[in-house]
Amino acid sequence: VAGRGRAHRVEAVTALAQGLLLLLLAFGPWEAEAALVVMAALGGLLAAPTSPISRTLWPQLSRDQRDLDALYALDATWQEMVFIAVPALVGVLVAVSGPDAALLAAATCGALGGLVSGAARGLWRGGPLTRPA
Repeated sequence: VAGRGRAHRVEAVTALAQGLLLLLLAFGPWEAEAALVVMAALGGLLAAPTSPISRTLWPQLSRDQRDLDALYALDATWQEMVFIAVPALVGVLVAVSGPDAALLAAATCGALGGLVSGAARGLWRGGPLTRPA
C-alpha cells in the first residue's frame, strides 16, 4: 500500500492506531497479564514505518550521489541516536511519573509524529521531485 503512492495514509493510520493501543494499554481496564501482552504486541506491530518510508524519499530529495550518501548517513546517525536516547528518556519518565505517563508520552509523540509526517502529502509521491531549471 505504501509503495503505491499512499505512504502518507499508511503513516497516519498506523501511528494513530498504535497511539490508541498504547493509551488503552495505559488506561484500560486490563487485569489479566495475557491481555497486557497482547495489547503491547499489537502496539509494536502497528509501529508507523517512518524510517523505511523516509528512505524511499532520499533519492527524490538529493541532487546527486554525494547528497544521497549524506542523507543516508544522517538517517542512520539519527536512528542510532534515537535507539540510544529514547529508552533512557523513557526510563527517567517511568521513574519520575510512572509507566502510565511513559505510555501516554509515547502515544502522544507517535500519533503527532505520524500525523505530521502523513500530512506532508507533497513528499509522498512515487516519482522524482521536479526541480526548477
